[in-house]
Amino acid sequence: KLLFTIIKILIPQNYRIIIRLHPMTLHQNPKIKKNLLDEFQKYKNFTYESNFDSIQSFLDSDIMISDWSGAPIEFAFCREKPVIFIDTPPKIRNKNWNDINLPCIEDEIRSYIGAIVKIKNIANLPTIINNTLENNYEFVRKIQLARQKYIFNIGKSGDIAANEIIK
Repeated sequence: KLLFTIIKILIPQNYRIIIRLHPMTLHQNPKIKKNLLDEFQKYKNFTYESNFDSIQSFLDSDIMISDWSGAPIEFAFCREKPVIFIDTPPKIRNKNWNDINLPCIEDEIRSYIGAIVKIKNIANLPTIINNTLENNYEFVRKIQLARQKYIFNIGKSGDIAANEIIK
């Protein structure tokens, strides 16, 4: 329902909208693809990406909109492009996650790599997108800093891994 609301807000803004659902979403809700296509395929700025082997939508996008996922981290770190996070309740798969007393990276990193939008402010999404794109240079800097903080051995991880295996 929230996805449909977001698309309805964005379609009239003439953004190019590429929907690429997580495979688990399709598994849990098999009718969602048909429902999306029935409602939105008539719009020329709407595309449904069904080829999970393709990275074209990843390369073509200037911004990603997501909730809780690792995909935005990949998008931001690889493309140095911002993410808009819809502030839905976190998806908790491991009820004991807090036992290790470490923060969840998906929660910790959101403010570094994008903007967080509360559901009650969803109607402001076009303004938030425009502001995010206009201030892209700020997000690039924050994304680069976050990547340095959270990713180790950038550009040399293969060599370091090989050396560790040899040891």
